[in-house]
Amino acid sequence: MAAEDFEVFTPYVEGCLSEGRIVVRENMDSLPRMKSVGNASSSWSKLRPELVKTPRSLPLLKRAMILSIQDQDFPYAQAIAQRMIEIDPQSSEALSDLGVCQLFLGEWEASQVSLTEALKKNPKNSSALWALAGLYKKYSFNKKYALFLSRAKAAGRPSPPVHSLMKIGS
Repeated sequence: MAAEDFEVFTPYVEGCLSEGRIVVRENMDSLPRMKSVGNASSSWSKLRPELVKTPRSLPLLKRAMILSIQDQDFPYAQAIAQRMIEIDPQSSEALSDLGVCQLFLGEWEASQVSLTEALKKNPKNSSALWALAGLYKKYSFNKKYALFLSRAKAAGRPSPPVHSLMKIGS
């Protein structure tokens, strides 16, 4: 399969691989990105003062990112993950968190790039391995799916946040 050889993750490829089960609309690939919805939960009110005191705290930022995902504010979660990478560019965990946020946004190719970068920094990053395995399964890239699934199982369960694509082969 050419799409598997070149790792093309687009709705068009997904539609083609579905053998007609998914309607292909090429113009859907160019839709504008989602905007932050600002649905801050009550948990945010408790976390905000802590973040003001220690804005570079990676554990606090991770909690904020997870809360944003729970509130379905995926663009904001992505912005927080990008901030985590600014603070610690060598963090494999922050890169895999960014990749997972991109999964929630449907940014498959960007997610694959972030997750691959995370694995370059830590080849045993379980979240990145599970996310890539799920992405490869979604696109029926069976050889890579099998490879990444076995690596993911060996690395252990992913840490939050967890996208539905990561809930495979357990």
